[in-house]
Amino acid sequence: MPLGVSSICWVLFQTLFVSHAVGVGAVPSGFPASGNAIWYDRPGLDWATQYLPIGNGYLAGMVNGNVTVDRIQLNIESLWTGGLFQNSSYNGGNHQYSEAASLATELARIRQTIFSSPNATISNIMPLGLDPAGYGTYTSPGYLSVNRSVSGNLTYYSRWLDLDTAVLRTEWTEPSGSFNRTYFCSNPSRACTVHTVASTPGSLSSKFSLNPQAGIPLPNITCLDQSTLQLRGHVASPGMLYEILAKVQQHGPANSSVGCTVDPNGKALLFVDGATEARVTWVGNTEFSMDTGNAASGFTFKGPDPHSELVRLLDTATEGSVQDASRVHIADYKDANINLQMNYWMSEMTNLNVTTSLWDYMSRNWAPRGAETAKILYGANGWIVHDEMNIFGHSGMKYAPSRYITPQSANYPEAPAWMMTHLYDHFDYTGDVAWWRTQGWPLLKGVALFWLDHLIEDMHFRDGTLVTAPCNSPEQPAITFACANSQQLVWQLFEAVEKGFGASGDTNKTLLAEVQNKKARLDKGVKIGSWGQLQEWKVEFDNPKDTHRHLSHLVGLFPGYVLSNFKSSIANLTREQVIKAAEVTLASRGNGTGPDGDAGWEKIWRAACWAQLKNSAKFYHQLTYAIERNFAGNLWSLYDSNVADPIFQIDANLGYPAAVLNAIIQAPDTSSLSDVLRITILPALPAAWSAGFITGTKIRGGMSLDLKWANSKPVYVDISVGSSVWAVRPVQVWYAGKVVGEFSTTAGLRKRITSF
Repeated sequence: MPLGVSSICWVLFQTLFVSHAVGVGAVPSGFPASGNAIWYDRPGLDWATQYLPIGNGYLAGMVNGNVTVDRIQLNIESLWTGGLFQNSSYNGGNHQYSEAASLATELARIRQTIFSSPNATISNIMPLGLDPAGYGTYTSPGYLSVNRSVSGNLTYYSRWLDLDTAVLRTEWTEPSGSFNRTYFCSNPSRACTVHTVASTPGSLSSKFSLNPQAGIPLPNITCLDQSTLQLRGHVASPGMLYEILAKVQQHGPANSSVGCTVDPNGKALLFVDGATEARVTWVGNTEFSMDTGNAASGFTFKGPDPHSELVRLLDTATEGSVQDASRVHIADYKDANINLQMNYWMSEMTNLNVTTSLWDYMSRNWAPRGAETAKILYGANGWIVHDEMNIFGHSGMKYAPSRYITPQSANYPEAPAWMMTHLYDHFDYTGDVAWWRTQGWPLLKGVALFWLDHLIEDMHFRDGTLVTAPCNSPEQPAITFACANSQQLVWQLFEAVEKGFGASGDTNKTLLAEVQNKKARLDKGVKIGSWGQLQEWKVEFDNPKDTHRHLSHLVGLFPGYVLSNFKSSIANLTREQVIKAAEVTLASRGNGTGPDGDAGWEKIWRAACWAQLKNSAKFYHQLTYAIERNFAGNLWSLYDSNVADPIFQIDANLGYPAAVLNAIIQAPDTSSLSDVLRITILPALPAAWSAGFITGTKIRGGMSLDLKWANSKPVYVDISVGSSVWAVRPVQVWYAGKVVGEFSTTAGLRKRITSF
């Protein structure tokens, strides 16, 4: 089928169907006409590979679709163990302020050891980290079970997740008639629903129970009233309070019944008997609140008891019909918010309705405690976090070798610098100056202030450059300085400051001058090594047989831009030389099945990089290899599909559309607003996608792009510029190595290109 923005995910799903048999014949009768759905002819058995999800950004469920015991694993977004709820001494992984002087001495010692070492490494940086006591984990509150007895053998069964409407359906036929069960979680109502309809009046009898999650203290499960079940407990002892309310409603003959009761074993449950329809609606929440995640509130992250608000939500969600609730849900259907790097690659360009929750989370959860980490651990201004953050604003460096928490992952203060790439992208794509001034710029400025203070002059090579030290190229063992990943990210960070300063309303020209001066001295993390590779470190440790899962030193190729749009005036290298070195590096890294990992995300990152290098064959091979090896029948990406209990990792799912788009349209950022923004169409189009279209793709600078192609060649490109432009930029449109269009981003411009 043709490829449109509304159908980008369909490319993934269609390919998955080809690659993963799910035991189905003809599609069910109610299957969406678009084909955008996942369907099965049997209930799910394995949680990671066969259950299907529903969710609304607050609540979620994993559903197996069994007709006798339908288990819906429940999720509440803020349900965590740990934090001050459980550990009165928890402080976000930070040292005490009284330790700041000794930590400064330790940091200086570590740096001196690295710089004076013949191989520029140090064996450990243990004094900087802390055991993450009280860090906690996310957990589930338990299950909603729908239990009933069937009237005999099933003659038909089907279940499917409609990807256009985010509605899950199960249908089956047994001797007493046909049944249809619908599940969805509505964002406007903040409630979830399971609704069962029987074709034969009065033939539906079911019990609905809330069952606690194993491993957490038993909650109280009681009848709140004649139709409402209440589950209320603490996730640990002591721990965060949480609550779920579930209400049952029914339609049926006059003799049908409904209610909340206590069975002979003392278990409270909901029931319907002799009904034609049964609807259970549930809501849930915790006492967590970001409003108190600050120093003034003692970083408690504790809000009010959720009960009263849950009662209000449940009353509102159940006052209309289930059809009304479904219509409101479908009309408001949004894609889920995504919170970290790869999960965020595709959000701007695909024109998804990105809410402010990500930036709110950074400013209210990361930055306050991150400012303490910056000051105490590094003696720096601004704010910082490391590789792992929890819901309680954990910003310190985790270090617990006995639990395999080592500098290979823990030593990563570059994490916010990477996220600032996406923050600046949000401004560049939307041109939302009001948001930029109130939230975007303060976050970016805070991270830039940290790096202005934290950079240090290279005292190993003594070449006058500024470097990061100590650093680890993510999950590589060497603790050294000037890791290419670190240097490239700080380079992009400083350029975001330069580009965004004019629209920020900030009058601190001294800050801008310091950024510009230190950017000029910054080691850019671009050095070609002895076998033609792009070095991962300034000191050459690179091994051509290293197939490590991370492509850390290619961050400037994708999703960044400092390699893909490399300027020849830097480091006495040409762009062609840098791109060739990146290609050598990418080839040497293998296909994402090295001895250290076999995850979906590493293959998708490789696919996106091959697309950036305009190699359509390797892009497509890597993409389809990821599908074959790492995607389950329910489309979930697995860390290692070969183990008995595989881990689900969503980053490959959300990175996949970005890789697909990168093969069709490329418009990487530039170092300055005066540089030409190059839009390249069909740069790595696979032969398998010979015809297609895209509508509504967003391009940085406030542009939208529609593209149609046939016989693997473009038919037309339509580009429109928004009604307001925060910065006028020169633009060139490229196809097959030549410029096919040229213009500046003036407000309201419309341009069609048909000559290629």
